Amino acid sequence: MRSRPHDEAVAELYRSDPAFALQVINCILEDVNQAELLTVLSHMAQAFGGVPAILKAMGLRLAVQPLPSSPPVEAA
Repeated sequence: MRSRPHDEAVAELYRSDPAFALQVINCILEDVNQAELLTVLSHMAQAFGGVPAILKAMGLRLAVQPLPSSPPVEAA
């Protein structure tokens, strides 16, 4: 039997069972575990075609805004 990387296997699990993926996210959000949330979001992005595909499925779009400029620093 050929082994697969863990991330690939988890992404396939989420892809095959989106309801389970949603359940995992909800449990992590209840626990407020940011590190685990980032890991799971990475797996889901891999499973469902990246962040743009996830946002599109949710009816959202990514909007990038420029950072506010800093005031000029005067030399003394």
